Amino acid sequence: MLYTTSCGIVRKTWERCRDTLALLRAHEIRAEIRDLNINGELVDEIMDRMGLHNEERDFILMSLPLVYVDGNYFGEERDFILMSLPLVYVDGNYFGNHSTLIECNDTGELAELLDKFKGRQKCNTCGDMGYTLCSSCRGSKKSKMTFQNTNLRCAICDENGIVPCKDCFCA
Repeated sequence: MLYTTSCGIVRKTWERCRDTLALLRAHEIRAEIRDLNINGELVDEIMDRMGLHNEERDFILMSLPLVYVDGNYFGEERDFILMSLPLVYVDGNYFGNHSTLIECNDTGELAELLDKFKGRQKCNTCGDMGYTLCSSCRGSKKSKMTFQNTNLRCAICDENGIVPCKDCFCA
């Protein structure tokens, strides 16, 4: 699983995410791509994975390195996570970030470490984007159901009118 962002506002983070995705694709690695730019709720998911929501949160935060960007302190959990992207998880366990993948690739270990995930092919359904338009509302985010002459919000898709591609994530 790769947590990434397609948002190019913080250029260095976007470049790391883009390069990591390109590296996984070059090795034909099957991976579930989770884009925080498309789904902001994924930040909470990462915080849960890192243990930042439990009672040990303060201890964990104190053990994290202090992150400064252009002289500005980024100590908040959400900011730290966004500046740490991309994050790679293998079999539910943290594997590393961009630096880890590059280092493993340079030493030749990446191919053998991720060998069991080989076999990725370009998805014809979503074009390797990982998401498709909601088939229920066709991206309008409006349900076919109404309540007091008001359209209800579609319960199947997210706030962007898209759903994870079933062909990519089931493979």
